[in-house]
Amino acid sequence: MKKYILLSVLAISLQNFSANAMRLNKDSFPNSNKNSSTDIDLNWNKTYQAEQATSFSGAKVSKTYSNYLGTGYVELGENGNYLEWNNITVPADGVYQVTFRYANGGQGLNPCKLFINGTSQLTDNPQPNGTSGYPFLQTYAFAKTNGWVIWRDLTIGMQMKKGKNILRMVVENKNGGPNVDQIIIRPNGPQQTAPPVDGAKGWDRMPEILSRVKAPQFPKKDFNITSFGAVGDSVKNCVQAINDAIKACSMAGGGRVLVPKGIYRIHGTIFLQSNVNLHLAEGARFNFRGVKSDYTKVYTSTEGNICYKAGIIYGYKLKNVAITGEGSTSVLDIGQELLQWKDGKIHAYADVALFPEDRPLNEARPNSIDLIKCENVLLSNYRIENYAFWCHLITNCNNVTIDGLDIYGFRPNNDGIDIQSCKDVFIQNCKIDTWDDCIVLKAGRDRDGREVLGPCQDVVIRNNTMKTDCADFAIGSEMAGGVRNVFVDDNGAGGRLLIKSNYDRGGYVQDLYVRNCPKIDRIALTFVNYNYRGFYFPTYYSGFTFENLSGLKNVSLEGRKENQIHNVLFKNCSKFSMKQSFVDGLQMQ
Repeated sequence: MKKYILLSVLAISLQNFSANAMRLNKDSFPNSNKNSSTDIDLNWNKTYQAEQATSFSGAKVSKTYSNYLGTGYVELGENGNYLEWNNITVPADGVYQVTFRYANGGQGLNPCKLFINGTSQLTDNPQPNGTSGYPFLQTYAFAKTNGWVIWRDLTIGMQMKKGKNILRMVVENKNGGPNVDQIIIRPNGPQQTAPPVDGAKGWDRMPEILSRVKAPQFPKKDFNITSFGAVGDSVKNCVQAINDAIKACSMAGGGRVLVPKGIYRIHGTIFLQSNVNLHLAEGARFNFRGVKSDYTKVYTSTEGNICYKAGIIYGYKLKNVAITGEGSTSVLDIGQELLQWKDGKIHAYADVALFPEDRPLNEARPNSIDLIKCENVLLSNYRIENYAFWCHLITNCNNVTIDGLDIYGFRPNNDGIDIQSCKDVFIQNCKIDTWDDCIVLKAGRDRDGREVLGPCQDVVIRNNTMKTDCADFAIGSEMAGGVRNVFVDDNGAGGRLLIKSNYDRGGYVQDLYVRNCPKIDRIALTFVNYNYRGFYFPTYYSGFTFENLSGLKNVSLEGRKENQIHNVLFKNCSKFSMKQSFVDGLQMQ
């Protein structure tokens, strides 16, 4: 996130507030399976079959194609046809997730307009922050499912009133609309959440996570890249030799691919493989250079949306994989040339609901180290610098250890470590100096986060030193899959902790524990208009414990009426000023 946006979030007009002077109820947090502002059970849901809709125009009930649920489905058919339910009943005013189960065996996007209670969701209604010209919902595309018997889900957030509501979907496409099987209505917020715990019991879970996180072990066999043709003269392109060494190591059952002292020029993507530790010796340096066409397009993501774009160091569906070094003289230099690549338009494709496999190749700046769907990962004891975009993007990985990295970046959007939709992660002993956020937890953007990437959970962040103009530690804003069970302990952060979303981002942040970080002086939990479109999914915030923060000065807790911030505990913190709105369950100890 850009510097001026972060400063605008944190440079708020604060009223004086003494944490030590306010004593609230010390009871355990209320049950987080209830939204206390509306008393809705977040596990509540209701299904409406399309063939039992109350009104049709041009659409018809059919049983031609199989795999539907219920007694049939509805073919929406031609442009202008509609399907309507006038009996959508919800227990309270609020935002609800509406999941459409549909099929589209054609080649088009089959867009439809959506109406709630007779009002088009396409008008320029003002956003909750007061801006206008920013619609709650666009005409939403029901992308192809590659067959009329293949049903997929599309989830959209909608504001509904207590009691009965009318939902109408109208075909907005000359080529016709999708087939609709059913819709499921759920409250906005995490589903099937675990019972909340108080601060002390919450911290007891951290050792459980650490007991599961174990660095991978490798056979004691070395594969020296110079034996495969690499030359550390800073001139020869060594990418093929390095990839050959990695492949040979993996095929031999695994071991260490050794990069001896030298400067190795690289024009192309390095592909990691299972059971391989890519190890840079003291004085070893990779210089990544060349043009975009030198680098292979890989399955990855940009700011939470899945895409295909150039990869630098890449691993996909690997088991037991590592990049290690001997300290700050083991260097990955991503290079000035790669900084000049222009950003692509991936969000535009995601916004019209194209499935990842149907999206065109993307020209966005590359992630430097990009690991996806890997198990047993170790990143340790090397320096990385001059990177073009997010430095480390770890996505859908389990059992991840990041230890002793030296990260230096100096341009916008150059986060140091991004953990996206992972489980069992341990980050420690890292030194991060970057223009953008240092350590960030994410869970995908919009539909990709909810339906593909999923939650980020069980993360421990300990004993790291950070320097930045943005946030030392952040969650979001891409959090559509949800973030939970996060422990930040004994860090030398430089000042800012930011949980950031907007009113459309969706997902949740639940059970965050922060303690013994004396340099944290600002905390913000907020909804901010970043102009990130997400089709009206307010994020659900619940369960925050801040303990022994001796340098804390300013706190901003900015909920919304429809989506309050729940269950916030400050314990043994310094006196601080606070701005708060719509916070349910605030405690001071």
